[in-house]
Amino acid sequence: AAIKGTLLTQLGREIEKYQEEGKIKEDYLENDINRASLKELLKFIDEETPDEIRFKAMKSIFLVSVGNGDEVLAYEFLQICKKLSSMEIMILSANYNVVKGISKPTVSGITSSAIQIKYWAQIIAQQIGHNLPEIVLQYEDHLIALKLISDRYYPIDRTRVTENFESTPYFRLTPLGYKLCEFFTKYD
Repeated sequence: AAIKGTLLTQLGREIEKYQEEGKIKEDYLENDINRASLKELLKFIDEETPDEIRFKAMKSIFLVSVGNGDEVLAYEFLQICKKLSSMEIMILSANYNVVKGISKPTVSGITSSAIQIKYWAQIIAQQIGHNLPEIVLQYEDHLIALKLISDRYYPIDRTRVTENFESTPYFRLTPLGYKLCEFFTKYD
């Protein structure tokens, strides 16, 4: 109960702050979708008692919704984000930070034509800070299923099968994954 109270208080203060700064519309609850988004966020806090990473992501998506008019998209992103674990959010954020140039990978063995899964996992694990690509790979299938990262493919060379991933303009993020990251990193 104390954690829930803290999260609700934090949310209320941030909404107030952003209203005073003009980043959130004063009448943000007059829109049906924004009311539904607030309800989803409050339900998420009440039922799941999220950790800080998941709460920040959900809160940021909600704040984008009430701040710039992307209500429908934000509502859909809230639904997707509820399905993500903290580690999955960290994986997506790490990939996003590489794309945005916020962090620079130092893993060798990457070619421009194809990036092998093992190197992607090493880069992401390095960006997160735990340097355990095996942990990253545990979450890969779920992120692929949600269409947030690109799928694997297996080109066959003469000596072995190499596991690569389908290249996207966003390293491995799909356009959906990239846009979701924009929403959940905007109000960090």
